[in-house]
Amino acid sequence: MKTNKTILRWFADFDKEEEWLNHMSGNGWCLWHTNGYLYRFKKSEPGEFIFQIDFDEDWVNDGREDYVNFRSSCGDIFVHEIDSRIYWKRKASDGTFENGGNGVAKLKIANKAFSLWFNKLKSLLYGGTIGVVLLLIFRLLPECRFTKLMVGICRDVPVAFAIVIVLFVFPIVMKLHRKIDVLIRKMTE
Repeated sequence: MKTNKTILRWFADFDKEEEWLNHMSGNGWCLWHTNGYLYRFKKSEPGEFIFQIDFDEDWVNDGREDYVNFRSSCGDIFVHEIDSRIYWKRKASDGTFENGGNGVAKLKIANKAFSLWFNKLKSLLYGGTIGVVLLLIFRLLPECRFTKLMVGICRDVPVAFAIVIVLFVFPIVMKLHRKIDVLIRKMTE
């Protein structure tokens, strides 16, 4: 029987990530490590643990050890930390986590992710535009093997960039934008 599992996954929505981790726990897989894309699990009793993702940009500088000790005294078990996301688990028999997540830290992290992906979107748009301009330039030049090759490349690059934008980058940017709107609404209620 398999006792370890690694899953490649990416989340723009931290709440959905937490839901997924709890779903995996319900199926008997307990998170023990992640880098934000690869999630590593160990076999456990189904539903033995519940998970929470905490957010704090300054926890390393503001007494990480004290924070871990405090949460541990409440029955929480430190799992992993990456990019201001802190993963905790708790025995399901000890009750659920309180839902008082740090909204400001979540918003900062969502804004960072949005900026990163929006810049990728802009880069792809610029690259596609450069490809179209080069295509027009090479079509004006006298025809030879080099210009034919360059016309083919310059025609294909913007198409490839457009496919990546439409299928991958734009949906991620929009998902992050919606997440930011939700977080702002929650904070202003």
